[in-house]
Amino acid sequence: MIVLSADTSTDVNTVAILSDNKLLGEISINAGKRHSERLVPLIDTLLTEVQLSIEDIHLLAISVGPGSFTGLRVGLSTWKGIALAKGLPLVGVSSLDAMTRLAPFDNTIVCPILDARMKEIFAGIYSFEENQRKTICENFFRECSGLY
Repeated sequence: MIVLSADTSTDVNTVAILSDNKLLGEISINAGKRHSERLVPLIDTLLTEVQLSIEDIHLLAISVGPGSFTGLRVGLSTWKGIALAKGLPLVGVSSLDAMTRLAPFDNTIVCPILDARMKEIFAGIYSFEENQRKTICENFFRECSGLY
């Protein structure tokens, strides 16, 4: 199964293609507030680099937050448009949940944090035991004025 995925929840815009859980290609750029200008060209560039077309894609995955409201809207609307136009299934992935997959964890607690700006954060707490992840608390929002 070939999956086209994207994360637009932060200033960094990432598009990746996986085949049977193997990364075929990934592009990450600092898009700032220009996700709407950069997302579709990134998709085209990545598909060209891995020598695939949109017709080869079986599933779409997109970050659903928490994160930048505008960035999330751009990513979700772009992926929804592709899903409708091509008849592809679409799945949403929590940004915090995805962050826990960045490294192998075992017998520990992990707390991914995203800057929500305005002296606030988005965070989640996950435990890993025997290679199983359990969500303790996801997507809590907290003022952190004492941290700055």
